[in-house]
Amino acid sequence: MSGDRFWKTVVARLIAMFTMTVTGFWQSGLRLNPVDVGAMLAKNMMAAHPNLPYSLAAGNLVHFANGVIIAMI
Repeated sequence: MSGDRFWKTVVARLIAMFTMTVTGFWQSGLRLNPVDVGAMLAKNMMAAHPNLPYSLAAGNLVHFANGVIIAMI
C-alpha cells in the first residue's frame, strides 16, 4: 500500500468513526439508548486494571484506533 493511499484510508476511517460516534449520541433523540463506545471501553479498561487511571479520552482513543486498524485489515 502506498503512503498516499494509506493516509487517505486513515483519514476516511477517522471521519467515518467520528460520524458513527456522533450518531450513537443522537440515538437518545429517537428515544433509544445512546451508545458511548469510548465510555464502555474506558470502564472495561478500568475493570481489568483497577490501579491505572483510564479516562474517557483513553477509551475514545482506543475506539478510534480499533476503527483504523480494522480499515487497514
